[in-house]
Amino acid sequence: MHIARIILIGSALSLPLAITSLSGCRSGQSMTDSAAMIQKLAGDWNLTSLRGADLSTIMPQGLRVPSLSFTEDGKVSGTGGINRLASSIDLESLAKGQFKLAPTASTKMAGSPEAMNFEDSFLKALGEATGISVKGDTLSLSNAAGELMKFSRAK
Repeated sequence: MHIARIILIGSALSLPLAITSLSGCRSGQSMTDSAAMIQKLAGDWNLTSLRGADLSTIMPQGLRVPSLSFTEDGKVSGTGGINRLASSIDLESLAKGQFKLAPTASTKMAGSPEAMNFEDSFLKALGEATGISVKGDTLSLSNAAGELMKFSRAK
């Protein structure tokens, strides 16, 4: 039997699958900013670079391209290349141009050691992200040290 688990990205803690809720916005201005940003963000995004390295030069062969999908109600899903993930984005933070995910559920399927290391690097960077920028068909996630990952809108 295959069991999904909650993986707290950025932490070594694993818990049985749980339901997370999306926090609401407190002010009308925050809701407006959040709605505008989530509309820009909504859709499917494919990873193109990780920690400044072009994906084509660092991704193990045979691995699916890591991706994220955002819905207009703040739900997030995707893949790290092997495993599926699901979460939600904090809309209050998003309205301020910040990136903050709720605890993230992930399947725990195995892959080659290289593929697992790559997926771990992707998830670690995702957990470190605090800043978000959407310009046209490019999504960038960053932290105080700079850009962590870049995505392009899936066609």
